Amino acid sequence: MHSRSIAAAITVMLLMGCGRTQSSAPATRPVAPAANSANAAAGDIPDTQLFVRYNSPFGYSVLTPEGWTRRIHGSSVTFVWNFDGERIVKLNGQLRTSSAVAQTIRDFSAVRDVTTKPDRLPGGPATLITFTSDSTPDPVTGKHVRLDNASYVFVRNRRSARLDLWAPRGSDNVDQWNKLSRSFAWR
Repeated sequence: MHSRSIAAAITVMLLMGCGRTQSSAPATRPVAPAANSANAAAGDIPDTQLFVRYNSPFGYSVLTPEGWTRRIHGSSVTFVWNFDGERIVKLNGQLRTSSAVAQTIRDFSAVRDVTTKPDRLPGGPATLITFTSDSTPDPVTGKHVRLDNASYVFVRNRRSARLDLWAPRGSDNVDQWNKLSRSFAWR
């Protein structure tokens, strides 16, 4: 009788496992946490997204989306989720607006529709650079996605940093990008 109970339990466990599939994303493509997938259109950062403060060793802090993959390269840190991204780059010294725009354009691919304007944020005066660009190619398909970009260049006491934000063209991230850009603070 005991053997039948064990056999029945094993059968139930096997049946419960049937029909399930596990998906695996390539290592270079972060899988979004559950909070990011709540009915958001492709590229939209959901209103339910949680944020955490990133404190840089280069003297600034900024909010970043919780659960996004973080990559540090030299004096820049990047947070990505699918084709959405946030990057903070420590720049050398104070930059003129034209130099900041030129440096920003060099960091992106197929840049078009560039505009600049001064902006006043809690972290101090900034230059806002908006443009479109191509994403890096998808590691599986090799295809590019057209992106909307907003880069904020902050300058304070001979220090400067750039906050880059990007998402697939047409994404509705106005509120979230405002939250991120307004969170930038010098330490």
